[in-house]
Amino acid sequence: MNWFETMILHMIYILFPLLVYLFYLTYSKNTNKKINNLFLDLTLLSSEYLCLKYTNNYFFKTTILIVNIPIIISYTRKRGITALIISALAIVYYMNMFGGYLYIFIIEYLIYFVLYLYFMCKKNLKNYYLFVSQMLMIKTLFFLIVIFLKTNNNYEFFISFKLLFILLIMFYVLTYFIVMLFNEFEEILRYHLSYKELEQDKQIRGSLFRITHEIKNPIAVCKGYLDMYDENNIDKYKKYIPIMKKEIDHTLVLLQDFLCMNNIIIEKEEIDINMLIDDVSSNLKGLMKKKGIECIVDLVDDDIYINGDYNRLTQVIINLIKNSIEATSIDGTISIITTVDNNNFKLVINDNGEGMNSDVLAHIREPFYTTKVNGTGLGVSLSYEIVEAHDGKLIYDSILGKGTTVTMLLPLSKMA
Repeated sequence: MNWFETMILHMIYILFPLLVYLFYLTYSKNTNKKINNLFLDLTLLSSEYLCLKYTNNYFFKTTILIVNIPIIISYTRKRGITALIISALAIVYYMNMFGGYLYIFIIEYLIYFVLYLYFMCKKNLKNYYLFVSQMLMIKTLFFLIVIFLKTNNNYEFFISFKLLFILLIMFYVLTYFIVMLFNEFEEILRYHLSYKELEQDKQIRGSLFRITHEIKNPIAVCKGYLDMYDENNIDKYKKYIPIMKKEIDHTLVLLQDFLCMNNIIIEKEEIDINMLIDDVSSNLKGLMKKKGIECIVDLVDDDIYINGDYNRLTQVIINLIKNSIEATSIDGTISIITTVDNNNFKLVINDNGEGMNSDVLAHIREPFYTTKVNGTGLGVSLSYEIVEAHDGKLIYDSILGKGTTVTMLLPLSKMA
């Protein structure tokens, strides 16, 4: 093994623990700065240990330069105590290699520490390369002094000067390369962590938009019935109050999602889906009538049971019918039809409204995608999420200018 291979090997000794540290930060959910700094300290100590442990005695001049790179990185990362510990290990190594010159080594590493304190006071440690350059110059000076003192005479020193010059050049290049590479990796990591924060922020905003969008539905229903409310008509009073109470209960369920700030929880139980649809369509008929829309309801004349969450499925069906109402003009028609097909319950909602083109249809499931002026683009996305949580399917078919057909398939209960 020559000196060049020895240098490459030591570069691996230094970089491998640093890469492990970066991978740890990338995939760890821990954001405690003290723990992360402790892990960095252990990483730098590991790099130094590997360099010292697997020293090639024949090419020891290579090693006495390389062992300073973890010290330089420690200082550039403001880990002064760690740098002092590694410096102590380096001094012990030098004493073993050279058999003396303790005071020279102590002075050298004290100068590094003083230089570090100077940069810290000037708040200029972010200028990595200036700091590294000055440390390298100091190292070069002390390295040549010790080599000169170690040789028997000046003639022997100048005989080995060419090799020493090559080693110093390689040391400079390797140090800058490792520091630059580590800086680049950290920059990439910062971008990655920033991206994760943006994703978390997006999820929070998505939850807020989702709750806002879905709360609008029951409130709109309550407002619609309040507009039609006549305190002198006792029949309307008895009819509208229970409906509004049910919508308020539904709103409280949605607010619970907001408090949880998490994925929607589906609590399944055996429910009569046909009755659920009948209740929802009956509650919305008044609003369709107010807009002049004809509502055709054709439900299977039988009890149809599925394992599902009553409130969540109510939320989906209200959203689907509400979208049809918004897309349908005066004198339009909305049909709500249920059937049983191959152990699946099938709901088809058809309208002759404005419809959608192929581009809109292709993006309809995407969160935040909407063609409405005041829409949030979460209603359909949420509906897909709830239906798929019930092992079902939601299928959209639309023609621009002719209308839209939405098909919802849900597996029947095994008891059905």
